[in-house]
Amino acid sequence: MRHLLRRSALGALALSVTALGLAGCSSSPSDSASSSGTVDADRPHYASVAALTDAADAVVVGTVGASRSEMFTPSYDEEDPEQNPYAGTDEGPSDEELEAASLPVTVARLTITESIGGGGPAAGSEIDVLQTGGEADGVTLEFEGDTPLAEGDTVLLFLEEFEPGEYYITGGPQGQLVRSEDGAFVSVAADRPELTVTDAELATLR
Repeated sequence: MRHLLRRSALGALALSVTALGLAGCSSSPSDSASSSGTVDADRPHYASVAALTDAADAVVVGTVGASRSEMFTPSYDEEDPEQNPYAGTDEGPSDEELEAASLPVTVARLTITESIGGGGPAAGSEIDVLQTGGEADGVTLEFEGDTPLAEGDTVLLFLEEFEPGEYYITGGPQGQLVRSEDGAFVSVAADRPELTVTDAELATLR
């Protein structure tokens, strides 16, 4: 399955993958060609939970449901030349360029149990959370340090919305916190123990 994505959200990341030669292979399910690789994603560094909160559009607690794989392709429909090199022209990307700029993603369904601060999706609603990497159309891609959302987990997520009801995680693993045995939410980012939130601290995030 393919999904068009604005380049200003995650499409630019697809171009960086192409530069590494990982997304240029055939993506036809009927073709025997395939591609795989691991990418060290260049993400912003968030020094604290407060910094994650400031950068996020929504902060939510939820339960992870089933996930699916898709191939995301930049849409090139924005009018800003910095985001769309074809803005203001009669030209557009070729089929080959779109194919090369595509990347696999994993989309998990999340049922919201608590919306911190009330500014995000309401408790009881369901949203899609996108993570770069996965396997789709013969392309397998992993991003260094990423941990796929696991079905059944209770998580605290710092999210940015790129389409109505569709989100990606602020800072990748930095903004993905999983409930630990002692009840606190701990970031899955390696060596970032300071990114921990207790239940008592949830109310102070907004």
